[in-house]
This record gives sequence, C-alpha cells and structure tokens, in this order.
Amino acid sequence: MKLGFIGTGEMGAALIHALSDYKIFASDASTEKLASLPVTPATNQEVVDKSDIVFLCVRPQNMDEVLDEIKVGEQIIVSIAAAVSLDHLEKKLGKKKLARLMPNIPAAVKKMAGGLAARNLADEDIEKLLHIVRATGTVTYVEEEQINNIMTVSGSGPAFVAKILDEYAKAAVENGMSEDLAKELTFETFKGTIEYLERKNITPAELVEHVSSPGGITVEAIKELTTSFDKVFKRALERTKELEQ
Repeated sequence: MKLGFIGTGEMGAALIHALSDYKIFASDASTEKLASLPVTPATNQEVVDKSDIVFLCVRPQNMDEVLDEIKVGEQIIVSIAAAVSLDHLEKKLGKKKLARLMPNIPAAVKKMAGGLAARNLADEDIEKLLHIVRATGTVTYVEEEQINNIMTVSGSGPAFVAKILDEYAKAAVENGMSEDLAKELTFETFKGTIEYLERKNITPAELVEHVSSPGGITVEAIKELTTSFDKVFKRALERTKELEQ
C-alpha cells in the first residue's frame, strides 16, 4: 500500500510521521519540509499516479488550485481541509473515491481523535482506509454532517486544551507559584483527571460533583469557567459554515 501527501504542513507532517511504516510520496512547495520527512519527493500529479491513497493536506483556500491540477483514477482521495465538502470535491474531480478526514495534531504521537466520512467507496475500501488512518489514533466513521462538529471538538480541540493549560499555569504564576511548578502541576492535574475518569468510568459532570462542596472554592470558580465554553463552540461552528465550499 502506497500513500501520497499533497501538502506537508503541520497536520500533513503529523500524519506522515504516524504513517511512516508505509511507502509515502509527497509534494510541497517547500523542499526543506520534504527533506525533513520520511517521504519520497514528487510533483502533485506524481503523488497521485504513484499512490493508492492520496491525502490532500492543503489549506481550504488553496484546495481548488490542486483539484484543478490533478487527474485522478482509481485512487482514494482523502481531504483533511476544513469546510471543503464532498459535494465540492466531487464537482471538481468527478465521481471518484472520495473521503474527508478530520484529524488533529496528536496524530503525530498516534493519539489522534478524529472522524472520517466517505463517498463512492465500497465497504472494503472504507475498511481499508479506516485500518490505515486508525494507525494514528481513534478515528470514527461518520456521516459528513458530523464532520464540522468533529472539527470543533477534535480538530480545534488541542488548541482549546492548550490555551486552557496555558492560562491555568499563567494564573498560578501570577499568584506566586514558580513557572516550573505551575507547569508540572497543571500538566499532571489534567493527565491525572483524564486517567481517573477513564478508570472510574464516570462522567466529567460526576467528577465535578465529587470534587465540589456547596459554597466551596471549586463551586464558585466553576461559575466563572463555564460561561464561555458554549460561545467557543458556537463561534467555531459559525466560522466553519462561513468558509464552507
């Protein structure tokens, strides 16, 4: 099985590293990027011609330029671009084997949480594709309507989590804690919380209840924390729809 990548930005490179057991052809405007990755450099069309599965890892605003350039046969074409629909891919490429993968950056360490939607693929093609992308972490097969939600939860999620970690640690430092200790306690608190939830098989809401005492510190602080999450998700979904093709 040979894989191809058109575009090797942060997300493309993350997938390449996770899938490096496969023979990979890749194209990118930056020869330096290609030289730093376990790939065989090629042109866009060569990537398509030499691969069984081609991942389109270019920005949404650059997608049409690539779609207009390449000629596709029986390859499975997988777009990871947000807001580029299967309808749009089919309009540009014809009735080919098409898929949308919504990955996230932890794919680089094989801890991806993402979703896959497909069109014009036989069941065996879907299973083959899922087998490959699940080497990067958890990937759920969904209807395309769910891809935007997955993009908000998983695709943008690592940035949301990283922002929370950063602000959490900064607040500790501003209140007198050393940077090293703030970072260590913040990271271990978040990692420990996830592991606790998984081992105890309880919901996050149940854990909040366990930790919170009426009128206590946690209850009052959470009132401030919860006001913005709904706005974050709604704005992310709105922006996706604004960009959608």
